Amino acid sequence: MSEQRKQTRKEVATRLSVVDINTGILIGELANISDGGIMVLTARELPLNAVFQLSLGLPKMVRGVDSLYFGAESLWCTSADNAGHFWAGFHLIDISPQDHEVLTELLEII
Repeated sequence: MSEQRKQTRKEVATRLSVVDINTGILIGELANISDGGIMVLTARELPLNAVFQLSLGLPKMVRGVDSLYFGAESLWCTSADNAGHFWAGFHLIDISPQDHEVLTELLEII
């Protein structure tokens, strides 16, 4: 797969849960994050070009909140080294100005 990222992603050392807001189901654990996207390690193959409403639990309170909420489109999903796990890439398509400020600060502290 060729590199198409426009922003540098930051690796995440802490396990942070990514949850589908509409279903309440855990999508997976955050692997890395940028201003425009995330990569998640998931236990199931996700559909491509699907739109999700997601929440991301933060490692600590940032600007008085413990979770980010955003819309994201799944761009790719590929098998991980672990049997039955997948890497999935998402592009952020809808995030409130307040949550974007939290994201910006989060990127500075992780």
